[in-house]
Amino acid sequence: MSFRMCGILEFPVEREGAAYMSMWQGQLAGARNWQEYRGALHTYREDGPAFARLPDLSEDMAGRGIPGLKAYTGVATYSALVDPHSSKRPKWDQVELLVRICAEHRREPDAEAVVADWAAAYHRCGGDPGPRFPAPDPAPAPTPAPAPAAPGDTPSAASTVWGNRRIRFAAVAVVVLTLAGLGIRGIVGPGGGEGTDTADAKGGTSSPGASPSGTGAAGSADKGPLFLTSSWPTLQDCDGATSVAMPAGGPPLTSFLAQNVDFRKDVTAKGGATWGAGHLYLTLSAEAGKTVVIQGIRPATPRPTPIGPPAWIALTQGGCGDAYNRVFEYDLDQAVLTDKGVDRKPPPGEKPANAKPLGSGFTVSADDPAVIRVDVTACQGNYEWGLFVDYVHAGQSYRRQLGPFRSMGVRGKDTVDYAPDPETRLYGKAGGPPQSAVLCP
Repeated sequence: MSFRMCGILEFPVEREGAAYMSMWQGQLAGARNWQEYRGALHTYREDGPAFARLPDLSEDMAGRGIPGLKAYTGVATYSALVDPHSSKRPKWDQVELLVRICAEHRREPDAEAVVADWAAAYHRCGGDPGPRFPAPDPAPAPTPAPAPAAPGDTPSAASTVWGNRRIRFAAVAVVVLTLAGLGIRGIVGPGGGEGTDTADAKGGTSSPGASPSGTGAAGSADKGPLFLTSSWPTLQDCDGATSVAMPAGGPPLTSFLAQNVDFRKDVTAKGGATWGAGHLYLTLSAEAGKTVVIQGIRPATPRPTPIGPPAWIALTQGGCGDAYNRVFEYDLDQAVLTDKGVDRKPPPGEKPANAKPLGSGFTVSADDPAVIRVDVTACQGNYEWGLFVDYVHAGQSYRRQLGPFRSMGVRGKDTVDYAPDPETRLYGKAGGPPQSAVLCP
């Protein structure tokens, strides 16, 4: 099996061995509260349609006669729905609507089963999705403890040690899934998790600098009203050109090929990087009834942090048009972030992007969100980096930190290039001379 993207690029799927549990499935299986649930929903939507398309798609989905579904025409509704920082119970009809839209976009073979999985997790977190989704049967009673061992039957020291290790491994797995559900991905490797809100010095509390991991300090108690979701590293809707790489010590490429989806986001979420160019989308909105001023977007550190070369690179072969956006360009080699404005005229029927300079004139709200695309390039080095989004509400200044992300442009002596075979489209070691990183000379 294989997955074709935009009619240009295929990703092979291997079904041998243990079943592969994708990132969102792992997060959903471990979700025990609404932050974790929303975190899984955030991950699932990343491979769905662009936020700007959701209102129209919701009207189409709601018109199919599915009981209880209605259209939601505000982009901010979906941005708030997938906010992994929110501990509020989401509305089930919004969850079902978004899951059905994304399942159709992802070509899920059994959309009803996917919706049922989300409903079961909704029950588990304390919600009720309604009579169409009854609560799952209670878990079976725990197995009674074994009778005391007879003399001579005491477990060996070796078996006791391995039993304890199994318990520890299970605990680690739960912790990783729980933190992933909260959008904290540094546990398994940098990959572009959500940032934190902190009031800066203007508001009377200290403003954190970027920590080595890029996660910053914990959010302040008076968390700002900005809703911010991000998507990295591919262009929305259609991208056959963005390539990815993995630093030494990361998972092998084969571990990402057992899934029927574009593997590039999973690579970057598990410590990987873009190869040459990557694309970070920021969807900015605010709580209902509030307006936020976006004061600026800037690098989290004066210069990106150098990192080692990639162990492997997965090259893609193809490409298709990018979308209409407000665009920033971040040249990591020069450590320069540039506001390029709006890159083209809007397509017919699409709302024009906000072309105003960041500052007092650039505002977002639930009814007037904004999408910004940051095109990031690395040609002369390998880097880890992050961004700050500075914003103001009601005279209080806040800062949201995003990252860390990784971008690479220079091979090491042991770097292995992989590329899809022109005929079979299966990945193998690339032949011929090494290719320059994407969008690099």
